[in-house]
Amino acid sequence: FARHTTEDVVFPSGVGYTLAAHQMLRFEIHTSNGTAGVGNASASVTFTPAAAALQQEAGLLIIEHGDINIAPHATASVGPVFFPTSAVSIFRLMGYTHDFGVSVTMASAISSGDPSPATNYSPTWDPSNPTVATPTPPVALPAAGGINLSCGWNNTWNTSEMRGQSVNDERCAGALFYYPAITAHYCLRIGNVTACC
Repeated sequence: FARHTTEDVVFPSGVGYTLAAHQMLRFEIHTSNGTAGVGNASASVTFTPAAAALQQEAGLLIIEHGDINIAPHATASVGPVFFPTSAVSIFRLMGYTHDFGVSVTMASAISSGDPSPATNYSPTWDPSNPTVATPTPPVALPAAGGINLSCGWNNTWNTSEMRGQSVNDERCAGALFYYPAITAHYCLRIGNVTACC
């Protein structure tokens, strides 16, 4: 998960992905062409073999808050919403909104009822150039731990904005690189229900 023209994803020593011989990989490119002309997009990826023996399989978890409804010419926010992660160590975080986003915050919590979660990600927000945080040492969470996600927006349009896939809709998400890998890759919270798959 990368959002910049050139970006290195560096794993802690002993952490990485295992790729079998002849492993098929699929890459998605999400782009927006705001012009009347044809636009071209391409991507390339270079994998570097690990210098040290693999001790932990890495995982990528996308967490997303789906309850977004921003009135015309209004500000709004959601969260914090708790997303359980189990006992993992997070070594890379990046937030995600569309154009009206003004803030993304992620805070590590030792449980869903943690009264004082530690903020790990709260940059000056620019949705076109999201900050990548690489905490050193990685953020270690206990078995009942997780991440609290919050987002804020300023809707400058004459129409309401809701969650959706279009660049004209809004999003509130976080990308977490962590280890050891767990089975979930995507968690979505709508209402009081969090579903992970």
